[in-house]
Amino acid sequence: MHRTQYSNMTYPMLSRDGWLQNRTVHIQGEPFRLLNQLGQGKFASVWKSRMQDGYYAAVKVFDFNQARNNINSNQRLSSFENEIEMIRRLQNEVDYVVTLYSFDLDRQKQIGFIAMELG
Repeated sequence: MHRTQYSNMTYPMLSRDGWLQNRTVHIQGEPFRLLNQLGQGKFASVWKSRMQDGYYAAVKVFDFNQARNNINSNQRLSSFENEIEMIRRLQNEVDYVVTLYSFDLDRQKQIGFIAMELG
């Protein structure tokens, strides 16, 4: 368990994806070191990560193996694809949206990754 800071208050955040902490994942061949979990939603968890050049990024991890809230893997895959498309569309229409760095889907391990600017 780690703690998430909001304003002057600290709240504990229980992680279902704690096994990812301090792991290096490769997204389109680029290594991202997952440092600490920033959040967790219905479909995925979001991690602060360090890129090979030392810069930080946010990495959203979709684990299609884990059943969460009765959501099947097809729904999670659809959410993964929709999020990528939405970010791409917004980047062309709006000035202030996070930059999508890359994304990848490991079909063998059933895990999807979206790397983006840490906002």
